[in-house]
Amino acid sequence: MGLDLKGSFSTPPLTAWQIRAWALADGNGTAHIDASNNFSSLTDEGTGTYTFNFSTNMPDTNYVVTGSTGRNATPHFSLNSNIRNASNFRISTGTWGSNYTAVNNDSIMLIVCK
Repeated sequence: MGLDLKGSFSTPPLTAWQIRAWALADGNGTAHIDASNNFSSLTDEGTGTYTFNFSTNMPDTNYVVTGSTGRNATPHFSLNSNIRNASNFRISTGTWGSNYTAVNNDSIMLIVCK
């Protein structure tokens, strides 16, 4: 059921937009995916930078990636230069002080919607 604008549940809208992939990953040490749907692999691109590869490609690059990180002191999650391809996307994790500092993170949670 979907939520209407008045806050009550109703029949879900007919739309092509849906969750196409999700992941729980660990970026510490040998980066890996702990649990997921529609991800084939995770590539460690360097400190705090990861490429997530889809099992089934997106139909185009017009999709949304959202997520969060946890367990490190003041973690920050961001898309790295909005690098999104039909087959993969890249993210970076880090902390903000006076400057952005990339850090590996042991809890990366992602959802991809299209």
